[in-house]
Amino acid sequence: MTHATLTTAAAQLRRLLLALPTLADDRAHPLAEVADTVGTTVETLRRDLTTLVTRVTDDPAGFTEGVQLLIGSEDVQLTTPNGHFRRPMALTRTELHALELGLAALRHEAPPDERGVMDAARERLRKAIATLPHERIADGDRHLSLGAEPDGARAARRELQRCIRERAVATITYRGANASSDDVRRVQPLGVVWSRGAWYLVAWCERSDGLRVFRLDRVTQVTCEAERFAPRDGFALEHVLREGKVLVGGGDATMRVRYTPHVARWIAERERVTTEADGAVVAEYPLLDLEWGVRQALRYGPDVEVLEPAELREAVIARLRTLAG
Repeated sequence: MTHATLTTAAAQLRRLLLALPTLADDRAHPLAEVADTVGTTVETLRRDLTTLVTRVTDDPAGFTEGVQLLIGSEDVQLTTPNGHFRRPMALTRTELHALELGLAALRHEAPPDERGVMDAARERLRKAIATLPHERIADGDRHLSLGAEPDGARAARRELQRCIRERAVATITYRGANASSDDVRRVQPLGVVWSRGAWYLVAWCERSDGLRVFRLDRVTQVTCEAERFAPRDGFALEHVLREGKVLVGGGDATMRVRYTPHVARWIAERERVTTEADGAVVAEYPLLDLEWGVRQALRYGPDVEVLEPAELREAVIARLRTLAG
């Protein structure tokens, strides 16, 4: 890693450490105000926050995304499934090592009188890593990997973000989860949302005359039109999320699951359910992504049964066979 890379990483970490306390209340904040607080430009802040939530990883079954990023034309919001960052998120050993690496980068650039605090923080991290079950401090387990977003998806997202800033109508070429061919739609893009390991476009679809959510990795082409649209009164990006799930779909599919009486009470506390005679409950969720559906089902192990769709049942069975092997 070069000195220039360390300097850039240290500067970005400083900006994020200044921005996150401002965004920790689960409310939307004007991008310009946050950028002014941090002492940077709006575009640099956008890039920093995007880097914060975008990662290329193979999440385990049952993984729940801890933070969602909602970027609008003029504001930004960090939100958590349970709200307000009320409890600390568990960090993996690799993530703890990443924090240690960030502190090392900061120490490299800090004046001598500030290095003692950073050394103490790194020592606390090392002790935390050492106390993890079946873990040890592995000096050889440190590396930096910049997982690249596919060029096509990155280009589509940037073009859509330009449409959002300019409130310009966009024509998108999109292929739904169950479609065999591409579909062209005119939409009024309202924001992009990072949720459950993927980017989504939240837009008003002119053909459907309603809010729709499109997965950006299924958008193959974007054209920013000259026509402009007016802001929609009362609309907020957080309205399309509940507990981290994207709720406004394009009618892709509905996931129906049955929870046993053993966990039914906890499910009924936060979901709209139908109670069966034996005390079990049935819940429905918008299903925009098979992978998310598999994770949702496996969170409760033997206490959940996927009723439909059939393709999700098959995906869960395939995942269980893989885990058993």
